[in-house]
Amino acid sequence: AAVPDQAVAAVTARLGAEVTARLADPLIGGIHAGDTRHMSAAAVFPALLAAAHDGGSLMRALRARTEAAPARRDAPVFLTVRPGLERLTETLVGELRGRGVDLRPATAAGPLSLHGGAGHGARADSPRRSPVWTVSTPHGVIEADGVVLATPAPVAAELLRGVDAAASALFARVAYAAVAVVTVCVGPDGFSRPLDGTGFL
Repeated sequence: AAVPDQAVAAVTARLGAEVTARLADPLIGGIHAGDTRHMSAAAVFPALLAAAHDGGSLMRALRARTEAAPARRDAPVFLTVRPGLERLTETLVGELRGRGVDLRPATAAGPLSLHGGAGHGARADSPRRSPVWTVSTPHGVIEADGVVLATPAPVAAELLRGVDAAASALFARVAYAAVAVVTVCVGPDGFSRPLDGTGFL
């Protein structure tokens, strides 16, 4: 049976408010850029949620699950693509253009509209017409059989406002957290021992 989901903070509250405020929120909330009071434990820390439903000591159950999981100490915690993540987009663009896909990365998309399709009054023997999406751009209107939205939620809300008011309202309610990336360069003489960690929080 599926384990009922809880907020991360609701699970860590079993360890006390100070653990949530000083450990869980900075660590888990910082990694996922959100508030652990509204963050799904099933989505971001399923082992914690499962340990909470094992009964007894939360830390003992979490430690047992961690020790039971197969792990390689010499395996890196984080992986990436050589020579860098840009290779992913470059490869994807090359593959798409090789298949004749028309890419317009510098073209702004305006409001979406949905037209056509067989209505209730259409004859049974009439050919079925698929709905047609139209996307307004500064260079004219683009027609498509389908549209994939890969935009921030507020942008998706605006694009869908005239097509699906309910979906637009849902996107408008998505909350975002501010994130700052700070790069620090430290010389090798700045450390008193070999580095064996994966990051700094």
